[in-house]
Amino acid sequence: MQPSTQNRNRRTPNVRALFDILMGFIYAVVGGLLALAPYIHLKLPILSDAMVQLFGGACVLYGGFRIYRGVKTLYSS
Repeated sequence: MQPSTQNRNRRTPNVRALFDILMGFIYAVVGGLLALAPYIHLKLPILSDAMVQLFGGACVLYGGFRIYRGVKTLYSS
């Protein structure tokens, strides 16, 4: 038996919302590590410490946005 169209449409936003939340946490954690890289003695030879911190901060902000969007989608459905 195939699920009805209504059930399938109701399930899709939940999966997308959970994916957004999970990816948001991943972005935030990686961004936090990059933002704190000079303090935890993590050296990236390609970029300067200031650029790594700036990119890490941007990743934290984007991760927060993804979490917000996922929670908003999860509770609006």
